[in-house]
Amino acid sequence: MISPAAPYLTRIPDDWQVTRTKYLFRERNLRSTEGNEELFSLSKARGLLPRSEITDKVERADTLEGYKRFLPGDLVMNKMQAWNGVFGFADARSGIVSPDYSVFEVTADIDPRFFAYIFTTDLYAGVFGQLARGMGTAFLRLNTDEFGSVDVPLPCKTEQQRIANFLDEQTARIDALIAGKEKLLKKLKEYQYSYVSQLMTRGLETDGSVKYSGYPEIGDIPLHWDVKRLKFLGQVRSGVAKGKDLGDKETVLLPYLRVANVQDGYVDLSQVLEIEVGSSEVSRYLLQKGDVLMNEGVTTTNSVGEPYGKARLTPVFTKIMFLRFVSSTRL
Repeated sequence: MISPAAPYLTRIPDDWQVTRTKYLFRERNLRSTEGNEELFSLSKARGLLPRSEITDKVERADTLEGYKRFLPGDLVMNKMQAWNGVFGFADARSGIVSPDYSVFEVTADIDPRFFAYIFTTDLYAGVFGQLARGMGTAFLRLNTDEFGSVDVPLPCKTEQQRIANFLDEQTARIDALIAGKEKLLKKLKEYQYSYVSQLMTRGLETDGSVKYSGYPEIGDIPLHWDVKRLKFLGQVRSGVAKGKDLGDKETVLLPYLRVANVQDGYVDLSQVLEIEVGSSEVSRYLLQKGDVLMNEGVTTTNSVGEPYGKARLTPVFTKIMFLRFVSSTRL
């Protein structure tokens, strides 16, 4: 069956009805008086969760008074991200969410989980995107009246529950598979670092003669190896300072690498910005094949990458240090 009122609802079963969301949900406007309730946020992939499970950032408003409260069974919508399918269902929990969210209570005999799944689909993301008001995707807002005007399929409640239960089970199974894969990848990554560390300190012949390096952090090394300071192998340089007053100097505009570009073992060139540099300083900061990049102020050894000519760029960079091996000792 095709709904004449909502042409985007094609091929729905003949025994299903079509209704508007305003006949199923009503906005709830309960506010926190003290801000002591647990703060929740919405994730497109995971729905409604305690904010602590979505992000480890501690920044938040000075007070949570006036934040919106939701109760078990409510539907929560990020009205700034409805066009992106960001909805969530409050199962047995209650809490508070940002005032920029909308909270809806159920007013009909339905299973709200079914509709929470519907609203996250690409189909309804497109519908909400057409109804949202604002400038650009970052400022599109879906108001309650527009949300209430949307037509939705309405199977019987038993069918809603069967579909929602199936999706809950499949989602939980997929989440478990993802968690298992992530755990395996973490172990493989740890093994990789351990293996690389062993190669860098013991070489390929692990059963050969060794000697103490003189440094506890390095330990034993092959008998024919030496230990030298980096300053005897290359030149450690710092990147150009962003925001530097160049006065009346002649300048050029060049691409540059930021901390965000230097990732775990590689250089991410998907987004390279530009910076104004004094013409006389360009040669000092240009990268060369074989330079090793290190994020300044980052102590982990994982934030190291090598460009090796991966882009058709001659970037200079800021907030990054690099080691350039001198020709006589280039490895």
